[in-house]
Parts: sequence; C-alpha cells; structure tokens
Amino acid sequence: MRRQFKAAASRLLSVTGGDRFYGVLSGQRRSPLIVGYHRVVESLASMQHTSIVAMLTSRRTFEEQIDCIARRYRITTLDEIGSHLESGEPFEKRVAAVTFDDGYADVYHNAFPILRRKGLPSAVFVVTDLIGHKTVHQFDRLYLLLSRELKRPGAIHRLREMTLPHAATIVALGKLRSLSSDPTLATQAILSALSHEAINSVLETLESSDLLPLESPESQRPLDWRMLEEMAGGGVTIGSHTRRHPLLTFEAPEVVLEELVGSREVLGRRLGCPIRHFAYPDGQFSTPVVAAVKKAGYRFGYGICGHRDLLDPLLTIPRRVLWENSCLDGRGRFSSSVMHCNTNGVFDIFARCARNHQAVGVDDGSRPQGCEAN
Repeated sequence: MRRQFKAAASRLLSVTGGDRFYGVLSGQRRSPLIVGYHRVVESLASMQHTSIVAMLTSRRTFEEQIDCIARRYRITTLDEIGSHLESGEPFEKRVAAVTFDDGYADVYHNAFPILRRKGLPSAVFVVTDLIGHKTVHQFDRLYLLLSRELKRPGAIHRLREMTLPHAATIVALGKLRSLSSDPTLATQAILSALSHEAINSVLETLESSDLLPLESPESQRPLDWRMLEEMAGGGVTIGSHTRRHPLLTFEAPEVVLEELVGSREVLGRRLGCPIRHFAYPDGQFSTPVVAAVKKAGYRFGYGICGHRDLLDPLLTIPRRVLWENSCLDGRGRFSSSVMHCNTNGVFDIFARCARNHQAVGVDDGSRPQGCEAN
C-alpha cells in the first residue's frame, strides 16, 4: 500500500511538474545531483541471501536509473562539479555525477561496461587495504556470521554478552541491548555502536564458536589494481574510502588521520594521479573528522545525506544513495516518476537522517559542532 501510494503521488507530481517545483523551493535544482551506489550485480535472486540487500542494484535497474537521470541531467565528473562549487559559478544546465562506494569488483564487471558504452563518467571510492585481496569487507563478514548465528537458539543473549563489554557510550549500550534477530538490523546496530577494532573482536568470538569456517561469496570480492587502473583510464575518477572502512566518528584522532592519509598516499602512488575526493564510510562524519579530511589533503568530501559542515561544505557534499528498490511503482517495476521525485528531494520531507554527525567521545572544542540540512 505504501509503495502504491508513493507511485501514484509521484505520477501526479511528475505530470503536473510538482516534483520540479518542489526541487526549486528546496534548493535541490540549484545543486548538482550526486548519486551513490554500492554494488551492481547481475541479478538480486542469487545475491539476496548472502548480501545486505539494500546495497544491491541489478544491472537492468541500474541502467534504467542511469538513463532516467541522463534525460534530465548532464552526467559529468566530480572534478567538474568540484571546480564549479569552488568558484561559485552557476551550472549552465543541471548536472549529475555517478559514484560507487566500497570498491566491489562487481562494479567493474557490471556497472563499468554500461557506463563506458554510454560514454558516461563516474567515480569509485575504494578501501585501499582490500584492493587485490580476497578479504571481504568487515560489514559483509559480520552480516554473514550473524545470518548464521541468529538461526541458533539463544543467539540474541550470546550476542549481547559478547558486544556489550565493547560499548563506550550510553547510546552504544542502548543499541546493543536492542539487538534484533534480523541479521541486517543486527549488523547495523553493531556497526553503529562499536569501533573497528571492537567489531573485529566480536567477529573473532563469533568465528571461534563456529564449527564451520566462514566462506565468503566470490561476488563480494573487492577490485584489484588491474581493474582499478583500467577504470581510471576509462573515465572513472578514483577516490578514497579510507584504508579499512572504519566509521571515523568512533575512532581516535590519530587513527582517523592515519586512515585518511594512508589511503590517499597509496592511491596516488599506485595510480600516479592526485587523489582529491573522499567518501565517508556509511556517511558518518563530525566536525573533528571533517577537519582531519581537510588536513589529509582532500579537496572534496561526500556524505550520503543532506547534512553539511558549516565551515567546510565542500568536504560534506550531499549524495543521494540508490539501490534496487529506490524507484519502484506499486507493481515492483521501475518508475521514472518515482525516480524524478526522488532526485528532486520530494521524499526528503518524510525522511530523517539516522546518523549522528557528532564525534563519539571526540571533541577538541576548536570548531562549532553541528551540521545543517542542505
């Protein structure tokens, strides 16, 4: 019912021009549209039992979404958008950019060929410690282990026992006490409550109590350097997504800086080009983290919501994250009307950012805390 109502309202707004009018009122139409994806896969059917579903977009849906964007926007590079934002010059036409987080190899296999065929640029933000390795992302590993663990009797109690000692704040304690039996929700709760090292400890405990070794699907493998170099030579801007993908608001200042500087140096050395763009893992940033991104030498930073840092808006540029179900009608088919309402920010009035853009236990007091909605 919710999807049907959303689709019907979108059709009405699209036909009457209401979506564009709202975009003008909200300021969306004066800003570049930057869309973010995680994974582009051949089909969801073979992936949805081993992957976090909200990170998946099928090849077919991805191409439909890109074609829909291209009809209303000129798809360009992050460098061009960044230059305009730095200079304050207005865009002659509405522009958009396509980005991918985390550096999965399936972006090379499934999204890159589509964009190359259409002559469209894009950008990929990579986790440098994973490039060319068989090791999967920490959150994928956690999701796979929780999917297995939560099928067993007494799983929630055991999870609380192993996670609560790692909680550093009252907020974290609350999230861990309300752990869900749904592996996706449980994964989100743990990721949003614990530091990178604390999560590794939880993973080690889960793995040590398991009789069968965890076998990560081949589909979750990261890009290797050959793929990355080919993409960089084929119109893809390469940006940083840290070394290991920790949520930076949970880390000590020295860890944050090492993640930022280390990733940028490795990419610049291997690819032979300046690394100017950075995407915050899970869109989590705070004023001290933004200051560290600036200190590390990045010129542009990207979140996944509409929040901006008051003093460094170019280091907290909003993006709109899309996935398979972002733009469906009441029958589960792609809807250009829903897509247009989505890109014009119509649905933002019903949404609220779930991310706390304040540092967890970190505040040097040198800059005003807080962010503003874009």
